Amino acid sequence: TAFWDHHGMDPGETIKYYNDHAYIIARDAARLKRTETVAGSAAYSSNDTENFRSLLLTVGTDWRALAIRSAACLYRLQGLQSSRNQYKPKLTPEEVRISREALNIYAPLASRLGMHRLKNELEE
Repeated sequence: TAFWDHHGMDPGETIKYYNDHAYIIARDAARLKRTETVAGSAAYSSNDTENFRSLLLTVGTDWRALAIRSAACLYRLQGLQSSRNQYKPKLTPEEVRISREALNIYAPLASRLGMHRLKNELEE
């Protein structure tokens, strides 16, 4: 869901409150999240991950939306790491999916965008 959905605003109010640039970035980030959700259940081969990265690059019109989604992926990984039970060495399927998504999709995208520190954190 988009920012304005959480705050009871329609897109027109969002543009008035912030500006049209912020609206475009938020819209693109929400569009990328929907794309992730639709494609999230698929198992990726190396060719599929490259195709999905290309799809993410074409869905958004603003690179900052990709930066937001990459940072959100890092946030999810950090949340998984902090909630990880030290007595359960085996990863759940959801943890594996999120980890693979970070490593195979968002780390290379962060590198393409020149965000090498984010790329390194995603790969850790």
